[in-house]
Amino acid sequence: MSRRLLIAFLLFLCFTVHSQSLYFSAGYDLMIPTGGGLNDFADKYNSQRAAILTQKMEAPSMFNGLSFMAGTALGPMILELGYSSHKGKMSASSNPMATQGGATGREINFENSMFNISIGVLSTDASSETYIVFPSMEANFYSMNFTTKLTGVNSAEQKGNVGSFTQVGLGASLMKGFGGTFIIYAKAAYYLDPFKSSFSDLYRKTSTSYNITDDEDEGSYSGFLLKAGIMLYWNCLQ
Repeated sequence: MSRRLLIAFLLFLCFTVHSQSLYFSAGYDLMIPTGGGLNDFADKYNSQRAAILTQKMEAPSMFNGLSFMAGTALGPMILELGYSSHKGKMSASSNPMATQGGATGREINFENSMFNISIGVLSTDASSETYIVFPSMEANFYSMNFTTKLTGVNSAEQKGNVGSFTQVGLGASLMKGFGGTFIIYAKAAYYLDPFKSSFSDLYRKTSTSYNITDDEDEGSYSGFLLKAGIMLYWNCLQ
């Protein structure tokens, strides 16, 4: 991952050196997964504990958190480099009378880090300070960590790492400027994970079995990403 991030950073610097436009932003992210490895894990977790579960494990409906971004405009093109930190949760409930030690369920908390680079086509309405970026080609480099423990008992928390994901996608942004200094922005994108990653650590740390020979622990991580926030910019997008 470090090599890919270095290439992205050097590309960003290359654009910035020849650009008169530069901006920074902070905002809120909402990632909505669309199937993949976490859903497969939840299905196996539930099927192996069907006799004791009172509430099934479900894959997270969303991950959310803060994002930070730097960008530059060069003619009709715009380049952005960003970082996001997301959190999500999975949980299941069980009958304490049917479990060893009287556990009432399991909780899994995720902390994800995402580096993003995007290149888009910019159109502007200078009189109203309205800017549209469409389409934008996106690439994400994701790292997913988790902690898990049994609930209802004095259970030690276990830490694990799912690994790294590479996503590619297509996005669009709408931006509205105020006073030549600030921009409020919103962005929507869909990211596809073309490669499968191993969720084996998640299976092991939750005592969920899988067939190694059939790669049952492998899966993808795709979904929709929604962003909103505020930018501070200098001679940007004009």
